[in-house]
Amino acid sequence: METNTNDINYYRDLLKRRKWYLVVPFVLLFAASTAVAVMLPSVYRSQATILVEAQNIPEELIRTTVTGYIEERLQTLSQVVLSRQNLEEIIGSFGLYPEMAERNTTEQVVARMRRDILMEPIYAQAANPRQGRATIAFNLSYEGNDPQSTAQVANALVSLYLEQNLRTREERAEGTVTFFRQQLEELRREIDASEADIARFKEENLHSLPELMQFNMQMLERTRSEIDNRQRDIHNLMNRLVNLQGQLALVEPVRFRGGNGRAMSLEEELRFLNNQYLALKAVKADNHPDLVRLRNQMNSLDQETQSRHSLRDLIIHLESKQNELSLLQERYSRQHPDVIRLSREIDILEARIQDLSGQRHLVTRVEDLEPENPAFINLQTQITSTQLDIESTRDKIRDLERTYAMYQRRIENSPQVEQRFKALQRDYDSAQKAFTENMSRLQAAIEARELEEGQMAEKLTVIEPPRASETPVKPNRKAIVLLGFVFASGLSVGTTALAEYFDSSVRDGRTLARVSGIPVLGSIPYLRTRKDVWTTRIMRLAVVLGIMLGVALVLFLIHFYYEPLDVFWLNLQGRVGLN
Repeated sequence: METNTNDINYYRDLLKRRKWYLVVPFVLLFAASTAVAVMLPSVYRSQATILVEAQNIPEELIRTTVTGYIEERLQTLSQVVLSRQNLEEIIGSFGLYPEMAERNTTEQVVARMRRDILMEPIYAQAANPRQGRATIAFNLSYEGNDPQSTAQVANALVSLYLEQNLRTREERAEGTVTFFRQQLEELRREIDASEADIARFKEENLHSLPELMQFNMQMLERTRSEIDNRQRDIHNLMNRLVNLQGQLALVEPVRFRGGNGRAMSLEEELRFLNNQYLALKAVKADNHPDLVRLRNQMNSLDQETQSRHSLRDLIIHLESKQNELSLLQERYSRQHPDVIRLSREIDILEARIQDLSGQRHLVTRVEDLEPENPAFINLQTQITSTQLDIESTRDKIRDLERTYAMYQRRIENSPQVEQRFKALQRDYDSAQKAFTENMSRLQAAIEARELEEGQMAEKLTVIEPPRASETPVKPNRKAIVLLGFVFASGLSVGTTALAEYFDSSVRDGRTLARVSGIPVLGSIPYLRTRKDVWTTRIMRLAVVLGIMLGVALVLFLIHFYYEPLDVFWLNLQGRVGLN
């Protein structure tokens, strides 16, 4: 129904009609919010401030093994300290959350305690602007219903943080030392194995090692020089042998005894018979038997002398060719043209000697003769000695050539040996270098461990221990009462507006004329009866009693659930400045 909302009388009549819609919702909601604010249990917070002290000794001198950002380490520390096992021990030790433990599981109780624990880092601007803010300390707090037990739990948590921090740092330092010791032991075994490999390799390749390369080259050149000298000696001995053989060819091995009883050679005997022949021919005829005998003897001696000389020359020439062939075979293979040519010449010489040796009255070889001539025997001895010297020199040359080949193999194998030796030496040097580096790291780790054990490294120091709080931090009763007042006022106004909006009653003449379309001539005011007066008085009395009961209830709740009334009154006087 439309009404004239600009008329002040309308609002006065509205307040009279709807006073209970205004009062009852406001009183109920405000009283309920006040009761909630008073009846909520007080929550106390016990807080400790822990300082993150930097390392006492400069890091340039001793570097700790515990690295990383302090924020990460604090989060890791919190995860360890707030583990289920630690929290269950604290809950059991202090008897926390007894009502909740009866109705909920252990996991829920532990989760509730984690929510009641709060860690807040304290930052400061770092010296280097690029580093931003640095954590210099942190607040560790615990919230509970009893201030004394809350302080005890907070002290227990602080102790856990400090102990776990020390334990973690010492374990990391000790773990680092153990790790480097294991690494050193493995590297020591690796070095021993490398040394054994190098020693075994040197033993297997003793003469081909890189450090003996210069010695092998010198010995190779010296051996080559000795071989050349021996070959020159053979050449000289061969020349001497040929010379001696030539001299031997001019000397008769035996001497025959002539008519005068003197030992003579075939040439001397032939000359002796020739002289007799000439002497007899002067006095005797040509067909005289003595001249014929002498002439036959002279022809036989001459033929024998020529045959012997030819055979001796062939044998000497054959021996010379054989010596020459031996020298060539030492240098060239059998397919070499010079070797083939000499072999054919030797075969031809041997065939001719065989033909001449077929005559029984001829001597086949010079060696088969039984010499009697001292000059022949001397030359023969020199020839034999020279041949022995040649054979001895050839044996020495063969030994030297084997030695030369040995040094040549050593030099040829030296690059491969050097490459393998360098690989072994490189592995050994790498292991030795790693061993030295790990030894330095182990020493640094030991110093860092001593630093941790002496608590000279970064540590946590309690600068403000947790205490029993005298004032609860929760709930904020003033805010609850204020919000209750705001919501109660809104509810009362809204209830009144809704009641007025849905009310279709006609309460004045203008409204009646507008609804009926008929002019109103006059109005009769409402006449109050005695019953109305008593009803009004009773309602006023009920309101006053309700207010008094509400005030009494509020005072009761304040006294028993918030703080005693005398303390409350003194605190109120202090806040408002009353004497």
